[in-house]
Amino acid sequence: MATNLNEKFVQYAQLSHFKTKQDEFNAGLYAKKADLTTVFRYKGTVDTFADLPASDQVVGDTYNVVAADVAHNVKAGDNVVWNGTDWDVLSGIFDINAAVKVQAETMTAGTKVATITIDGVPTEINVPKVTATATDTAGYKAATISVNGADVDVYVPVCTDDDIDAMFAGA
Repeated sequence: MATNLNEKFVQYAQLSHFKTKQDEFNAGLYAKKADLTTVFRYKGTVDTFADLPASDQVVGDTYNVVAADVAHNVKAGDNVVWNGTDWDVLSGIFDINAAVKVQAETMTAGTKVATITIDGVPTEINVPKVTATATDTAGYKAATISVNGADVDVYVPVCTDDDIDAMFAGA
């Protein structure tokens, strides 16, 4: 009988361990589901920013705002989401001036643009001199492109609109 009791105890201990592991697994699964449900929940459309709910918002509540609102940096049609303390505009603001470092200029060939160091040797970067001449020769457009005096010859067959259409049609 003692053996039978020991076996039952071992079985119970194994089942208890399994139940604990199952509870841990379910708790982890629940956390994942809870995380997913708080991302964004579309709640609808409001005419103006002022029409957004002022109470009972839940993190992730998302609305489309029809009219622009300069005071809140909302463009017409922007979506906003409640972040727990305020309405966050999802489109954000991007100032292109931060990305543009140099104003476009007309530059003369040979003008120094920068100096870089290659293997310890300072090297000037200058605006190249570019020229191109084209001729029509027996069904080919021929061009010579010159960059700082180095010439490259280019030959392109002359195509009619019908030729191009035939290429795309597989003929």
